[in-house]
Amino acid sequence: MNQVITTIKRLTVFFAFLFLSACASYSHIQNYPEKQAIKTVVIAKSPLSKMSDLPMGVFYDEENQIIVSGHQKGSFLGILFGPLGMLATDQANKAAGESRFGSTVKSNTNDLVQITQNELNELIASGSSPLIKLGSGNADITISPHAQFTVLPSGKAKLYALLKVDMKNSTDGTNWSARYWSMAPGEYFIEGNDGWMTNGRFSEGMQFALKNAMKVYSAEIHSTLTGAKKIKAKGMFPYIGNPVEMPFISIYETTDKIIGRLAAGDAVTFSGTHILYKNDYEISDTDFQDPRK
Repeated sequence: MNQVITTIKRLTVFFAFLFLSACASYSHIQNYPEKQAIKTVVIAKSPLSKMSDLPMGVFYDEENQIIVSGHQKGSFLGILFGPLGMLATDQANKAAGESRFGSTVKSNTNDLVQITQNELNELIASGSSPLIKLGSGNADITISPHAQFTVLPSGKAKLYALLKVDMKNSTDGTNWSARYWSMAPGEYFIEGNDGWMTNGRFSEGMQFALKNAMKVYSAEIHSTLTGAKKIKAKGMFPYIGNPVEMPFISIYETTDKIIGRLAAGDAVTFSGTHILYKNDYEISDTDFQDPRK
């Protein structure tokens, strides 16, 4: 029975992925439109859209900018039984998530904005990011960091950093909006005396993930992410508690990782550019039509 439920969940993810990708825009994976232009950047809190950025039933602590997913029950059944079933399931899962994780998540004292600001300051001080300049509230680009916990069937959770990046006033008059995902090492329970929120694990994990996400953002701004190889990557992704296979456009590769744009529309809640560590994913070549073209 458990195997049947797991299969249904995977098929639901697959068909939802196909549907959302077929009818969506692809702004989150577009190449950076500016070339050799110095832009001011500010790190600030900016909430995610509950209509387009978040899956149904997640617990979202907007103040701490922390999202918890994977605890939901019956989400695929909500799809089978239409909008009313989905709405009821959504509300029930949000309440269950807050009941289970709310007190632990809200006890967080780590400032994701400050952690990200420190990483930005280091990038600028190193001289490796000459096109990035510190800005204020009216900056050209706003970067908003979030933490995302995905609860696994074991009850433990993976931790991801999400950078929500929005640019205004580009040279051609268009806006640019991107998403960057980076996974922290390890799997721990969220709650409890030996979980993510103890022993400095959350702080260290987010520092690791945000540092790498900011490096990818800097590479984007400086036009060094130029690859176009088509690949498939099978493994764990934000919001999904079981391994799935997804198509990516590999834009940069080293011996230990691939930076890839998920070939999916913005309506897919983990759309954007991901850091794929080769030890964590089964990666193979493939071919598909670049959805941005």
